[in-house]
This record gives sequence, structure tokens and C-alpha cells, in this order.
Amino acid sequence: MKVDFHVHTKYSPDSNAEVSEILQFAKRRGLDAIAITDHDNLQGNREARRIRTSRDVEIIPGVELTLPAGKWGLHVIALNIDEYISFRNVEEAILKLRKTKAILILPHPFRRGTGFFEHVRNQTITKKEQKIILKNIDYLEILNMKDVRGSISKTFALSRKYNLPIVAGTDAHYPEFIGMAHTEVSSLRDLLNKKCDRNLISVYCKSMPGTMRELVDLLETANDFRYRWGNTYFARVLARVLYKLRLNRDHKDRRLRSEAINLIFNNSANIKFKKTSKGLEIAE
Repeated sequence: MKVDFHVHTKYSPDSNAEVSEILQFAKRRGLDAIAITDHDNLQGNREARRIRTSRDVEIIPGVELTLPAGKWGLHVIALNIDEYISFRNVEEAILKLRKTKAILILPHPFRRGTGFFEHVRNQTITKKEQKIILKNIDYLEILNMKDVRGSISKTFALSRKYNLPIVAGTDAHYPEFIGMAHTEVSSLRDLLNKKCDRNLISVYCKSMPGTMRELVDLLETANDFRYRWGNTYFARVLARVLYKLRLNRDHKDRRLRSEAINLIFNNSANIKFKKTSKGLEIAE
């Protein structure tokens, strides 16, 4: 099964993606399921399950929670959750989620602002909170549409250190990007029940050149245009232009990304890392 575990809809403040479009693009990409993980609400999930037909992809109920930490908060994805939980701090959030038997994913752990290790580095979460998070996380998001190679290799090293299985999700805020990063697994049920053999989980991502990542960063602020000029059409056109550019442009990151992932999931491969000025990277 092909699954995108990280998708946003118009119910996230930084997206204007219609739920119906998301279902269409997910099917077009050949996905079997998607997790709708809007920021701090479940409205997108409820709409998707209400309008979904038997021909559409399966919907995994989820949410990307912003836990109180630092200026931008700490992001954690919770799957198999039907009701939003309230919390006052990181510890309370994680313990409440555990009681609901939610599946917890640590998304983009090395991203500035909302990534777990950004908060570790800046000491905006306590050591106790760090331990609680790492103890209760079920999966690490190793691939995200905007990840760079250094983040991928560091996340993989983290997964080995803490024996955490890995998944991939696009973090799509526009329908055109759904499925660019995805997970392939033999049984979605086993994965959601934490019974899946970690060696049978594969992840894939079509690379995005640095210049494209910068453009997408700009695109994700395009909602500003709506508030200033009432113009969402501009954001839609820009999204489609970026999507076509990304499909038609080759880039060396594509080879490196594929090479890294092939090494990671080849059980016979002897994976070696090297320290560089940019951090831990997979050795050539």
C-alpha cells in the first residue's frame, strides 16, 4: 500500500487546499491512503470522511499538534484520533495521547522552528520532556517534501539510535504536492497497530531542488495574499506552475536522495556515515 502520512487542507491556517481536490490528487498519484493532519484541528478529516466514496483513497484520521515550546511550538502528528485533546504542556499532551492509543509520529525532527531537535538545541524543552517524547514516539518522519539530504541522514541515524521505525509524508499544503513523499507498506493495519515489521516499510521521495524549496516556502505564505487582496487564485496558479517546474527539472539531489534511500532499505548494505561541516551525512 502507498500512503502519504502528512497532508494539510484548508482547515490549516497555512493551506487553502479543498478536501475534494485532495481526494482527487491522492487517487491520481496512485496512493491507497492518506493521513489528513491539519494543524490543531480535525475538521479536514471529518469532511474527507463525509464526502469520500468507495472509489477514493482511505482516510486515516489524524492531526498535527503544536505543543507549547519556544516561539513556534513543537510539532507532533497523532494518527487514529477522532477527538481533539486539550493540554497545557508537552508532558500532558503526550500522556493524554498515549491514553487514547493514538499512533505518534515525530515529523521533520530537524526543521527550524517546529522540529524536535531545534527545541533540543535551543533548550526550549526540558530533558524530561525530551525523554517523554522519545519514549512514546512510534515512528519518525524521515522524508518530507522539503527535507534536505543532511536532515534525512541525521533522522535515519536517530532512528537507529532509538530503534524507531520510519515513515514518509509530503507535508503537502497544496493538492499538487500530495504523494511526492510517501510510504509503502504491506499492511496499513499492521503499521497503525504497531505490528508491522520495520524492514517491510519503504519510503520514497521525489527530490526538490533548493531553489524549488525556497519557492514552496514562499508559496506556503501565499495565504497572506488572501487576507491582503482577497486573491486565492494567485496561490492556485503559482502552485500549479511550481508543480510543473518540479516535474520537468532534473537535479543532482534526485540521485543522492534515491541513493540514500536505496542504501537505507537494502538489508545487505553497509551504511556508513561521515561528519561534515553540515552535520552527519551518508558517505559516498
